[in-house]
Amino acid sequence: MQSAMLAASAVLWRIVSTDGSVSQRNPERAALRGPIRISFTPFSSRPARAPCGSGLPGRNIPCRKTVFSRIDAAASSTSHVAQLVPNLRDTLKAATAGEHAALERTSVLRAFSSAGMTPAVYVAYLVRQWQLHRVMEPALRRWLDADWTDARLVKTQWLLQDLATLRCHAHARDITWDVPRSTAQAIGTLYVLEGATLGIRQSVRALPTGHPAHGPANRFVQGYGERTGSRWKELLANLAQVDPQVWPEVASGAGAAFRAFETHFSDDSHAGFDALVPA
Repeated sequence: MQSAMLAASAVLWRIVSTDGSVSQRNPERAALRGPIRISFTPFSSRPARAPCGSGLPGRNIPCRKTVFSRIDAAASSTSHVAQLVPNLRDTLKAATAGEHAALERTSVLRAFSSAGMTPAVYVAYLVRQWQLHRVMEPALRRWLDADWTDARLVKTQWLLQDLATLRCHAHARDITWDVPRSTAQAIGTLYVLEGATLGIRQSVRALPTGHPAHGPANRFVQGYGERTGSRWKELLANLAQVDPQVWPEVASGAGAAFRAFETHFSDDSHAGFDALVPA
């Protein structure tokens, strides 16, 4: 009796693939095969049924409301599975989680996020950023087209502007970095630089008004201003076009960039810049 009840209920909806074949598998597995549409047997083509809730002897016929509830549930399940389909952004985030966490633990970055950051440490932060960007940006231009780099690889100049405002002269230093050897690795590096721009912009908004990042030397930390979010979305749109076969190379480039930042920011000394010139 119970099996007959289940059979009568299950026949009212089904999952149909785009090629017209009926899938007997659950909606989540069907969704993984590709786009689907959900259909059910029209009531007009079925024999007359007893009113909802009454049923026939030995049966429990679901009503129209129940049928649509099942369809909504299947569609919701399909949407959830679509969100689980791997993409390059999530792949990079997972692959570089350890390097990212190590960078966040460096003393300079921890000081940057604190309310009591001193002007001297802020200068140290800007100098380290300049020393890294001045090497990375030219290297990326060798591999990336203009649609990737226009209006993005300009942060070296922003940092020089901030240091000039602070009347600080920075010295170039060698950095430890696995320079990109392919376009894919260069894309991974750009992902790190642009992600940092987004993160810094968001962090500065949460800092107290007395923080040096709210002072006159804030060109770098402001990123693209109100366009920072849209620029990040543009980058994600470009990432979506990258061939999955080179995703490991992209991740390799991103990991190398994170390690370069972590190594350079782990130097707690203030070597590499002259003291502030008295006003």
